[in-house]
Amino acid sequence: FKQLSLVKTKIEKDKKDYTPPEDKQLSLKEKNWKIEGPRASFEIQRFDITSEIIPDEEMSKIVGAVSETMEILKKKELGSTQSVWDATAETVRTTESAIGNFVADLMRISYNCDFALIQGGGIRSNDLYGPG
Repeated sequence: FKQLSLVKTKIEKDKKDYTPPEDKQLSLKEKNWKIEGPRASFEIQRFDITSEIIPDEEMSKIVGAVSETMEILKKKELGSTQSVWDATAETVRTTESAIGNFVADLMRISYNCDFALIQGGGIRSNDLYGPG
């Protein structure tokens, strides 16, 4: 599996400056697991993500197609709210939020189950929405 962590430098995120926690580094780690009886061991190789990495042409096409579709879908109005939904990282990662409740309710209804959980790190817009 692959793990991606954040970097110490500023990243532009949704037209706002975002500075990730200082104790993180931007790196890609590949883990090569070995199962030895009841134990697992692995070796880690570190690859720094820099502009020197050549983008994969096939993946770039896929991302481009999905991005175009998402731009069209984002313009479609699905409903409205009478209050402000706070989707800032500070709120969704530290407390219960209206937007988190909404997403969990959508999951609960979609899968016809009694409850649903969502972790706040999955909400990444870092913005305020509504009313409207």
